[in-house]
Amino acid sequence: MKIILSLLFLSIPLFLFAEVDPHTVYTKDRFFVTTGEIDLQKSIDEVSIALLKYNEYSQWALNGMQGIDKESEGLIAYFTEINYLAESNLFLITFDLNLIWPFGRKGVELKFSPHQEYSETGQLKSIKMNPLLGTKLVQEANLEFSLKEDRNGVSIVYNSRIKLSEFVDFFFSLRSYKKNFEWYVYKVADNLSLYLEGK
Repeated sequence: MKIILSLLFLSIPLFLFAEVDPHTVYTKDRFFVTTGEIDLQKSIDEVSIALLKYNEYSQWALNGMQGIDKESEGLIAYFTEINYLAESNLFLITFDLNLIWPFGRKGVELKFSPHQEYSETGQLKSIKMNPLLGTKLVQEANLEFSLKEDRNGVSIVYNSRIKLSEFVDFFFSLRSYKKNFEWYVYKVADNLSLYLEGK
């Protein structure tokens, strides 16, 4: 169960910025690398403001992931709540682990801290998510999301590199990684696009 919790924790920041069809590879140095981008017909200011409104993530990020409809029924985890704690600059994610006894759990809480980087002109350049791991099951985790502007609008480009411990890595294949986590990436990508389209 600790392995599942650790991987879910690392995947949550990815859920917040993802493309409809993410691409994940497994490298020779044992990293799971997920890359991609979302193309939006919005100005960079509109996208930046929406992404920086951390207290509004609860309005859209977890829609359709609660296990109350056919699309999410039977998933490994049901995400029930996301809150931004401004005083400590932390996201608090709550979910239920949908596994048989004794592995299933309700009300599991995970935390991560966002960090923004700006250009010399004050434009949002990237958001980095720093997971609070507290586990020896994951050796490294690098998560970065950047904005790219062109004539058609803005793209949110993301890159995630996760390196598991050798023991966990032995049991966790690329196929199982994709099967268990890419649906969440797909769903939040759709939620994010709908949210920004409504702005």
